[in-house]
Amino acid sequence: MFPGLIGLIAAVSYAPHVAVADELPWQHERRVIGPSELEPIENTLGSRMYDDSKVVARLETLDGIGYCTSVKVGPDLFLTNYHCSDYKSCDGIQFHLAFEKAVAPRQQLIVRCKELVAKNVAFDYALFRVRPSGVSPKSADDASTNGTVASTGSNEGAVKAPPLSSFPDATLWSGPLELGKPMFMAGHPGARFKEIDRGVQCTLRTAEPELIEERQTITHTCDTEGGSSGSPLMDSDSGFVVALHWGGKDDFNMAIPMWEIVADLQKTLPPEVFALIRVATSSQSL
Repeated sequence: MFPGLIGLIAAVSYAPHVAVADELPWQHERRVIGPSELEPIENTLGSRMYDDSKVVARLETLDGIGYCTSVKVGPDLFLTNYHCSDYKSCDGIQFHLAFEKAVAPRQQLIVRCKELVAKNVAFDYALFRVRPSGVSPKSADDASTNGTVASTGSNEGAVKAPPLSSFPDATLWSGPLELGKPMFMAGHPGARFKEIDRGVQCTLRTAEPELIEERQTITHTCDTEGGSSGSPLMDSDSGFVVALHWGGKDDFNMAIPMWEIVADLQKTLPPEVFALIRVATSSQSL
């Protein structure tokens, strides 16, 4: 684990079909800034924000316990925090797309991890490749003991799943950041069904990285909870991912600017793999 890890483990309980777990890797505190502006993603149905948020997946153990958030960044590539990967290795995780209360189980997709492609502690990211096909939950009642829609090793009774290619890939912003621009953050706070903060207070607090708990960090004021780790901070106008959320302090939350992650991926990945990731440069506009 990281030096200086806070070591916060949350114990929570939620309504039926919402995650409950006594031991989850919520090592870093999260903050709701003022009154919570988190709301179900269904409230944005029909909007561009809803469509942009389809790249978000819940990161789960193989028995369906959600513990972090991830974002689909390539045809078979998912990005999350390093500290989420530190909790479970590739052979013990799966990615659950469209885990939303209003989405029928047959329209959800669970894909298992195939390999760890890249990671960096200083930028708190891990990039995974997933298996090309997955399963859908058998029914809304196919729930594990913690209330999450679970998959099984046998896939017996699972229904035909939508193809992975039917879910979009995020566009990562590699240009400079501006304070004051409206942002939104979609993820799985509390490992619940997908939620979003699109409130007026969801914005960047700082744009220049500083070293916080050994990570090159910027700060923001979007609402988060345990389970939000790996959530993409997205520009409201373009839908580009500008940062990857990782933790919180007393009056702000923390993220890694996407330009740092993109630069590191470009150095680390083979060119043919990096080419699979959609990157917007400063020649474009947010």
